[in-house]
Amino acid sequence: MYLMPERRNVISKGESIGETVVRELIKGPSSSELKRTIPPETSLLSLSAENGVACVNLSREVQDSHYGGSAGESMLIYSIVNSLAETPGINQVQFLVEGSKVESLFGHIGITEPLQPNTSLIKGTN
Repeated sequence: MYLMPERRNVISKGESIGETVVRELIKGPSSSELKRTIPPETSLLSLSAENGVACVNLSREVQDSHYGGSAGESMLIYSIVNSLAETPGINQVQFLVEGSKVESLFGHIGITEPLQPNTSLIKGTN
């Protein structure tokens, strides 16, 4: 029910730090004690940032999986938002699916507007 930080050393070749962060999240955790937050079939189609807002465009597979109900939706969204907010110049995240705004990924959290980090979901910050 909480997000657990996992630090990685990666080399970002030909893509932004934000793109590398999201691709690493899609790969899933390297520790067997941690659980994946994003369906492995999901692809990052694009990521751009302007005026502190990262626009994350994901493939439709992110919605097709219905990955874990309301708690799963929260973990998926905030694993991306909280991680990207740790990168320079990003304070909020706008989600797109196949290039379009959608109301929600699984029907529980509204994502039509940019979201700010929610650090209360990170284990050990409460």
